[in-house]
Amino acid sequence: MARIPIEKCALFAATVCAALLAAPAAVAAGGPDLVVGAVQNPPAKLSVLARLSLRDTTKNKGKRAAAASQTAYFLSTDRKQSVDDIPLGARKVRGLRAGKSKAGSLRVKVPAVAAGGRYYLLACADGQGKVQESSEKDNCRASSKKLKVNAGAIPKRGYFPRRSHSRTVTPALDSAHAVSSLVTSAGGGTLTATGANGTHYTLAIPAGALASDQTITMTPVSSVAGSPLGNLVGAVQLTPGGLQLLKSATLTIVPPTTVNVKNVAGFNAYEGGQDFGLYPLDRGRGIVMSLHHFSTDGVADATAAQVRVSLLLMPSRPQAQWQQISANTLRSRNVAAFALVAVAYYRDVVQPLVDKALTDDSYAESAVGELDGWSRAIQDLGFEGNQYVKPLVEGVPKLYTDILLNAANQRYKRCLQKNDLSEIVRLLAAEREAAVLGVNLGAAADFGSKCAHFELDVTTTAEEKQLTGDNELMADIGVEDDLPIAAGGALGLYTGEASPKYTNWQVSLKYGGSRPTSGTFVDEPSKVNFVLNYNIVEQKDPQTGQIRRWVPEPSLALDFNPGKTRELYSGLTFTVWNNVWRFGHAAERVAAPDPALDLDSYVLDNWQTFPPGSGPLVAMKSYPTRTYCRSAAPGCTQSADMITETTTLKLYHRPQP
Repeated sequence: MARIPIEKCALFAATVCAALLAAPAAVAAGGPDLVVGAVQNPPAKLSVLARLSLRDTTKNKGKRAAAASQTAYFLSTDRKQSVDDIPLGARKVRGLRAGKSKAGSLRVKVPAVAAGGRYYLLACADGQGKVQESSEKDNCRASSKKLKVNAGAIPKRGYFPRRSHSRTVTPALDSAHAVSSLVTSAGGGTLTATGANGTHYTLAIPAGALASDQTITMTPVSSVAGSPLGNLVGAVQLTPGGLQLLKSATLTIVPPTTVNVKNVAGFNAYEGGQDFGLYPLDRGRGIVMSLHHFSTDGVADATAAQVRVSLLLMPSRPQAQWQQISANTLRSRNVAAFALVAVAYYRDVVQPLVDKALTDDSYAESAVGELDGWSRAIQDLGFEGNQYVKPLVEGVPKLYTDILLNAANQRYKRCLQKNDLSEIVRLLAAEREAAVLGVNLGAAADFGSKCAHFELDVTTTAEEKQLTGDNELMADIGVEDDLPIAAGGALGLYTGEASPKYTNWQVSLKYGGSRPTSGTFVDEPSKVNFVLNYNIVEQKDPQTGQIRRWVPEPSLALDFNPGKTRELYSGLTFTVWNNVWRFGHAAERVAAPDPALDLDSYVLDNWQTFPPGSGPLVAMKSYPTRTYCRSAAPGCTQSADMITETTTLKLYHRPQP
């Protein structure tokens, strides 16, 4: 069977997941061939969480015996195995000799995410993909009849997204009482502020909530014009606006006078006051909001009539719609309704996005964000044990792994095959996200550093001419300096070192003729460090969640230290290689960090760069043939001491396989 990832098996037992996610075995000519000979038709109708009996006959129609395997079951809308099939589980099948078959059954629950759909029952032999078969294309068989899964209390399929009638409000900022603080990814942080009216705000950001260190600003809001709710109790604007959090931050609002929590409603408005909507308060914790992204968040007095008006002003973003509906159900203490809406949102919004991300990494960040926001909202509000959402919440960690592994593999493949070094940024971002979410990427955790490898090739040919009394000495050299470069400690910083290699070293005297040289010596290796600046432009499609990227040519400033070399001849010491850089590139020279070592560095700008993905050559810089004085002393003339030089530098992307 041509297999595809069955990542949604994370909703089920770990042993079943392992079976469904296993890689396909190589086709063995003349080997066993497992097929499903018959599939029992499902009942015409069932409700979610109802028990469903599955029965099939698995047969080995090949020419050799087949080892023990598993037959996997799915709900499929089209009779073909695909990433959007809903897995039900798998049954064990003992080893089968050629021509033999074995019937078996399995009893499962109908998943809540199947609510409101019509499906074929799909049975696939060798669900583990471990049996080497003569054919991998005939493992699956579908039932002849469909099963209709009643929606029951769960909103019908397609409930999200709702028809929107969004409202933009205008928050008035109390900027005089704003606070800012650098919050680290590793340690998190807390911001506190008190508005002009005495309302106290505390924003607690846990360790690991930020993908990178950020300066966070919390500005109290004095009023919200255009809000359908009543008097403002308290609100803050949090920036950077739209910043997604990898762990929930907690906003606590303490007004100067006692407020009855039953008579207030939480709200949220995106950057610029857009998409105003209700937002759930944490149950039993006073005025506390668990935040998954930064925007304008607060609470206001709210009568039943005002809440009804707010519900009519449905935001356009599906996530904001779910927040609004959830806030209303919780405010009315309808716990069951919250869980049912949560399932509908997962089915209609989260799951389709996850399915796309399992094969297309351009959806990875959006899918992880939606999945994370959904699951954390469930847990923040204490609903993870609900029978409808529990299997979904338990499956989230596995889905994180599958999405990020797919993203890492696809990005690394493009890095290797297309030399698209903008993938370095994306790979490292995926690695950081995986670390924060507790995802073990295995070998893929090193893909970012493997992609972030370069090589600087410096090629110089030079001739130095000196007058020595009545004689004239000429030294010819050729030097190649190939420096392997790896990622440094900071994102985008790359460093490396190597020893220059001489391709030519000859000395001739005007009257003495050409003579053999004694050799060359490297006292200090060459060193290089540089930063590649990519102004990666990302645009998220609000309807599909796909992130499209445009990567222009990078800008490059490279710091090159040629090291320290000597050329030896008949008891004399020359330093042509160093002289080329010291006198021919004096305008690019920066002071040596340690004068005692006599090592200079040169900042090289104005490179010719090439677009990412156009090939291994990232940038090139050429110095045409030119002649200059070896010494900066006054009176230097060509007859006294001159150097003629040609130099080319090429920066290559050399990812590690």
